[in-house]
Amino acid sequence: MKIEWLETFTAAAVYENFRQAAEVLFITQPAVTIHIQNLEKQLGFKLFVSKGRRVTLSPDGRRFLPHAQAILNSYHSGLDDMEQWQQGKTRTLTIAVSPLLAVSMLPQVIRTFIKAYPHIDVIIDVQESALIERCLHDGSADIGLSLLPATGSDMHQKLLHQEPVLLIAPHDGGDAETALPLDSTDVLTKNVVFTYNHPGYWETLLRKLRTRFPALQTMEVSQSHVTKRFIEEGLGVSFLPRSAVRRELAEGRVLHVDAPEFDLPQASTHLLYKYTSEEVIQFLAYV
Repeated sequence: MKIEWLETFTAAAVYENFRQAAEVLFITQPAVTIHIQNLEKQLGFKLFVSKGRRVTLSPDGRRFLPHAQAILNSYHSGLDDMEQWQQGKTRTLTIAVSPLLAVSMLPQVIRTFIKAYPHIDVIIDVQESALIERCLHDGSADIGLSLLPATGSDMHQKLLHQEPVLLIAPHDGGDAETALPLDSTDVLTKNVVFTYNHPGYWETLLRKLRTRFPALQTMEVSQSHVTKRFIEEGLGVSFLPRSAVRRELAEGRVLHVDAPEFDLPQASTHLLYKYTSEEVIQFLAYV
């Protein structure tokens, strides 16, 4: 039994159309027919039944399909494993990371970690912080980099980093040296405040803001990169961790509004793990 026969069968089963299967596989339609016939001959039963110009899976074909898919998955998984082995990567470390951390702190961490441990194949799984602990429980991730602390008593955790949260507003076009600084009260009363782009501090911060500004206008925007874009477009303001807006501030796309009267919170980064392995221990030591 040839792998290419199984590839052809699964493609034809998806489309129930030999012509479309041929286009997807970049082979001719007669080649599809020959592969199916050869596979049917070896198996001893029909995989498809013809209905005019259409073909549909036979009962035997429907029963065999998951077996064919399992064989192909195992085959390709084996090839991937051998490719990693040939490249010298003998171990795997899956890191579940929040979207905000994935685009701020993670690139530098991963760049230097893979240089220090070239034999470890690092897999990045971007997940919302609220879901990272579940990934560690079900074993789909080895390490979690989250904006939230762990809630389960069986979860190990380390506080990696804390940084200030800044009030960020659109650039007003003024010159950095001569323009008057923006007033935080003025900024917050005249603009929509984008909220809940970070899971760690908004509940407490929003209560403080509403106490001072009962008529505060807010809009929930769940992703920090969308929040930043909205601010750049002049649609409103928000409170974001310093690392999340470092580039935008440096390039003059947004402004930091000083707001010492609000006692702004700190944004935290937590490293979570449930099980230890050699790769997890190496990553912990590195970080």
